[in-house]
Amino acid sequence: MSAIVEDVADTSKQGMLRAMLSRASVEVTPGNNAAQMDELKTYFPRGTDVHVAFLPNGTYLQSVETARQLREAGFNPVPHVAARAIESRAALEDFIARARGEAGVQRTLMIAGDLPEPRGPFSASIEVLETGVLQKHGLRAISVAGHPEGHPVVAADVMERALKAKLAFARKEGIEVSVITQFCFEAAPITDYVRRLRADGIAAPVRVGVAGPAGLMTLVKYGMRCGVGNSLRALRSKADIFGRLASDTPPDEILNEVAAAEAAGEIGGIAGVHFYVFGGLRKTGQWLRAALAR
Repeated sequence: MSAIVEDVADTSKQGMLRAMLSRASVEVTPGNNAAQMDELKTYFPRGTDVHVAFLPNGTYLQSVETARQLREAGFNPVPHVAARAIESRAALEDFIARARGEAGVQRTLMIAGDLPEPRGPFSASIEVLETGVLQKHGLRAISVAGHPEGHPVVAADVMERALKAKLAFARKEGIEVSVITQFCFEAAPITDYVRRLRADGIAAPVRVGVAGPAGLMTLVKYGMRCGVGNSLRALRSKADIFGRLASDTPPDEILNEVAAAEAAGEIGGIAGVHFYVFGGLRKTGQWLRAALAR
């Protein structure tokens, strides 16, 4: 490849990387809202999509309150709707009605949740969608989860069928849908996953999940909990490269490779980056600012 072609390719990759990062989303948990709001206001631009995770021992009222505070602070709240944690159809109605009315929610992330047994009538997110409650309350955009390295307890073919069912239902109902991937510690599982989606005729935009800067031990802990597989082994192998296990590991390498694949037309439809902030909002926000300034 000539130097001119290399320069053009690099420029295209950098442009794609900047576009991905400029559309970054981030995740918070209900509770300790004052500290989280302060860090969001300090390190992230207003209008950022901020996901509200649904904790296994949490309630939807906590999610709504956090979403309300995010909206008042100028952010775009995206609460997670965990099917297995919803106790009844009435609770689902109240959750969505409050999210829309009190927090102006425009999009939710639909997940099954990690509870081994459902608290109510829903065991999968497709069952929540099929109630029509979201549509009833005017919520016409959702995200669904994608697992490039599989799920720790659900077989790959089951996950594939579930994803296709949700996408087909959303298309039939005229609901805008995108896929947010579980975090990985290397780019190959992500790019391979998006290629598989495209080969199956799935054109939904994909938001690439990555871990924000955090210590290797922290990342290994969360990787083991979430079952991210081969890329976790790759992360462990980098301990010697990054030195002390307490050193922060940034997502630069992963995102550069994804941006290069997208710029080369190998995957298509990357909508942005979603940060899992295991090292904290401040670290992720500082890294994001520096990356966009480069």
